[in-house]
This record gives sequence, C-alpha cells and structure tokens, in this order.
Amino acid sequence: MLEITQNFAMWLHDPQLSDAQAKPVATLLRHSEVLRTQPWQVYQVKDTHQGPMIWEVKLVACWLPRVNGVVGLYYLIVARNVLKPDEHKFSSATPRPECR
Repeated sequence: MLEITQNFAMWLHDPQLSDAQAKPVATLLRHSEVLRTQPWQVYQVKDTHQGPMIWEVKLVACWLPRVNGVVGLYYLIVARNVLKPDEHKFSSATPRPECR
C-alpha cells in the first residue's frame, strides 16, 4: 500500500475501454458516482488517551497511468477522519493474488 497525494490522477474504469482522461483522486471522490454513492465503512484504528481514533473508508478498483501506458488493476483507498470530516487520506494498493 502506498499513500498518494490528492492530485494523483487515475481512472476508476479500464481506460482501454474509453478515451477519458485520468482524474485527480480528490476530484474522483467529489464527482465519481461510484465513490459518491458508496457508503463509508467505519474502522476504529486505535485507542488513544483522548478516546478511540475512528476513520471511515471507501475502496474502489482503479487503473494508474505510467510512462508506457496504463497499469492495473489496483485499488484506491479513501480514508476520512470522523472527527475532522474534511481530512482525507488517499492510498493505492495492489490486490492480493487470491483476490484477482
């Protein structure tokens, strides 16, 4: 798993099936129907001296641009801090071999 910046561009569909441009992950979170309609999954990350640290997470398939084309299938993981809903973290991960 690799943390990525909010302006990292990718696709949420196989780009070989259309001519759409890759979009930044923050834009995808706001405008992509698959991300907008997916409910957040709640995870308690750890207990702290101020109480539990809780984040909400969404997971979708994605494809990444590379110099020589496109690589995928990967996953985009979007995490949101419950106590600070404007705080998002974005990560990309390869699926485990048994999940492909």
